[in-house]
Amino acid sequence: MEEMVTGIVASVDFTPIVVGIGGIAAAVALVYIAMSGGGMLLSMLRRR
Repeated sequence: MEEMVTGIVASVDFTPIVVGIGGIAAAVALVYIAMSGGGMLLSMLRRR
């Protein structure tokens, strides 16, 4: 069983998976930062 798992893990290239997950995380962070900055800008404009 261990040899089978090792063979499967060794044959899979994880680079695109890791890059994809990193890209999704970066996109989510960018949206969060944009929404947070937009909210701060709107609150600043409302005070005037």
